[in-house]
Amino acid sequence: MEPMPALVVQTLQKEIAAAPQFRSLFANLGGHQHTLGGYFLPQPRSLRALGNSAPKPEDVVHLKTHDGDLLVGVRHTPVGEPQGVLHVFHGLAGSSNSTYMPRIAETATRLGLITILWNHRGCGPGRKLAKRPYHSGRSDDLGRAVEYGREHHPHLKQILLGYSLSANAAVLLAAGVIPAQSESPLSASEWKRLANASQPDLCIAINPPLDLKQSALRLSHGPAKLYGQRFIVDLLECLHDRAGEPEADQALRQLDKHFATFRFSVIDFDAAYTGFAGGFKDHLDYYNRASCGRYLTRSEIPLVVLTSEDDPITRGLSDLETPLSSGPTPNLLALDLQTAGGHMGYIDLSSVRATWDDKQDRWMEERIALYLKSYLKLLAASPERT
Repeated sequence: MEPMPALVVQTLQKEIAAAPQFRSLFANLGGHQHTLGGYFLPQPRSLRALGNSAPKPEDVVHLKTHDGDLLVGVRHTPVGEPQGVLHVFHGLAGSSNSTYMPRIAETATRLGLITILWNHRGCGPGRKLAKRPYHSGRSDDLGRAVEYGREHHPHLKQILLGYSLSANAAVLLAAGVIPAQSESPLSASEWKRLANASQPDLCIAINPPLDLKQSALRLSHGPAKLYGQRFIVDLLECLHDRAGEPEADQALRQLDKHFATFRFSVIDFDAAYTGFAGGFKDHLDYYNRASCGRYLTRSEIPLVVLTSEDDPITRGLSDLETPLSSGPTPNLLALDLQTAGGHMGYIDLSSVRATWDDKQDRWMEERIALYLKSYLKLLAASPERT
């Protein structure tokens, strides 16, 4: 017998409560400093452990989506008997080469997990190989990757880890929702029929944007626009890669008008392209239907959410329309809410030491390892592993 989902969540929540809270390197280090530090801080051990060379051909996975596009994954295999499969999806304008991706691959393989670093449509090694865009509501693509894991490793548990944009999609997947098709949970047979996909056994979401409209506004105006403008560079590259496709050409013509006024932003991009090209009426319909906030307490499988209150993009839980209950954690959600850490930064002393100490992990990877080890320990304690 495998552990009941409620027991998994209770165990994870207990481990989170017992673990030390994040302590910033400096008391006055703010969310922006943590966010930028997480991006720019060197990561020599992970790069050495996984190698700087291109992956071997047999470790590159090409996976067709239900609508004919392509996802490209890079597989890392542990030494010894695998304990499970971890599917990792990056954030906006990222790829399998984003700084946090090799770090978690190095951590997860040490725990005995086959780790596949997935690239969203048109990203990284998959550039120019997709006709349709990725977005925060692509729970179907995440589920397609999980189904690949089940097909190739049917005896192993499937774990999904999503960062930022993909964390939003991970929460939707845990709730059984594909927002471009239905806001109601789909059955296992419907997931298979509509997307050739399935839900994982455990979902982990790191700094998800709970309200996409509010996050897009922050990325388009104010201090967080710094990140938004950086994202735009990569988004435009993806859009130009699709030149010749009617939706992409229409978006490029529309965006030319914004360039003329020097007011181009993430919201402009979503209005011109992401919304309708992603299967929604427009960008506002996309923001409304694909925001994961209201699904936090509707998870059908164990779900862990790590976020920070000073995140300059998502602002922790502040965007929730209805605050989570102050009583016992509802449903199948294990919440790890930190007061500081920024957006996927979490720079503390151990994070700095990891730049030269091969035995030290950054705080974010330590925290994710806590969830993974707790789950694997529960599985090992089950009378019969399935």
